[in-house]
Amino acid sequence: MEESKILYNIKKEFYDMVVAFHNEYSQDKTKANIERYENMLRLYKVINSCKSLDEIKGCLQDIQKEIAVLKTKYNEKVDEYKKDKKESTLKEIKEITKVAQGLTDAYSKANHMLSKRTKEVKKTPVVPKVEEKTEQKIVPKKIIDTKDVDFDIQQIKEIDELTKQIISLKDQIAPLDPMSKEATELRKKINDLCNQRMQITYEQLGYMGINYIRNLESLETRYSLHNDRNNSSSYEVNAEQYATKLEELLIVIADLKFNGIKSQYVKINENMDNKEKLKTYQDVYSKYMNEYFDLVQSLYDTKNPKIYINGDYSVTSTDLLNYLAIYNLKGGYQTFKEHHKSGKIGNEAVTKELYSSGLDKIEGFISSFKIVSKDLIQNKGGKITIQNQNITKEDMKFEIEQKMADLYKMITKKQQEKTM
Repeated sequence: MEESKILYNIKKEFYDMVVAFHNEYSQDKTKANIERYENMLRLYKVINSCKSLDEIKGCLQDIQKEIAVLKTKYNEKVDEYKKDKKESTLKEIKEITKVAQGLTDAYSKANHMLSKRTKEVKKTPVVPKVEEKTEQKIVPKKIIDTKDVDFDIQQIKEIDELTKQIISLKDQIAPLDPMSKEATELRKKINDLCNQRMQITYEQLGYMGINYIRNLESLETRYSLHNDRNNSSSYEVNAEQYATKLEELLIVIADLKFNGIKSQYVKINENMDNKEKLKTYQDVYSKYMNEYFDLVQSLYDTKNPKIYINGDYSVTSTDLLNYLAIYNLKGGYQTFKEHHKSGKIGNEAVTKELYSSGLDKIEGFISSFKIVSKDLIQNKGGKITIQNQNITKEDMKFEIEQKMADLYKMITKKQQEKTM
């Protein structure tokens, strides 16, 4: 693996730990949690400034020294507890252990990545450098990674066929009058096919499969409504401006996703027919979704960063959009209840308590997203440039196909485990 990739992975590992420790500290402000978060944030800032693996190694040596200091403190407190048997001393021992464990985990993960790099360098033979001719660069065709996928598995065949039908029908429905009989029938077919795909995936992968398919459906919807852009505008923001822009976009997207063509952000006049209304909605939806992904990718260098981590549970920027489609942030419980006419979300009854709990959860995710983003911008010098990512419909189609391949890999692995 290239040095730049190893460097990125180490920084990303420390960043994920900062998010996780921050979320734990936010929920339980103990001395140990505060100290562990502040330590990890400080270390991340140092690690993030490193330009080479040699600099990373120097940082890891400093971490080792900090662990050694904590170990000395730990031993002193253990000796003290043996004498006084005080609960306060025992509490201090537990706090030191928790902080030290955080540092040890960070060190171990980074050191493991460096060790793998060292082994790869030793194995790589020295190849004489050949002078290359200057030729016109050819952009390589993107290839779907289907390695380790067993396409003979019946469930994979079924999911693959269902997905092709869903995308085809979504392409067909896009130009139609949304109120026409043909569009209504196509929506019913799409819904039936999505339910079949969800059920097969659930039987193979459980609730992890359901979450995966929901993310996929969100991407498929975005694909069907996407308009390519030709402009390449950019603008600069500081941490506060970024957080404000992020929240503003999420409020608009929430309304668009939840209310559809009836969103307050879709300007429709009485002279428009249904087809024109749909086109207006698609243009507005595409505009704000493009702005959202410009904002995310310009800062995080990835399409789907983790914006909330708590133990093994995490939420990505795309997961957040899926929640926005279920819960209206501004409309109130009655609007929410009217929207879910079945009376349920999944298998849960739509209650005021469920609505309130869902809103609290989303607001927590957004708050975490803003805090992490602001910290990241400060670490990058206090300002960043938001650039047009120029994501095309073809790019999104490739992403869908790669996500399907990744899903098939998971199913293949599960099937192989059953036969072992």
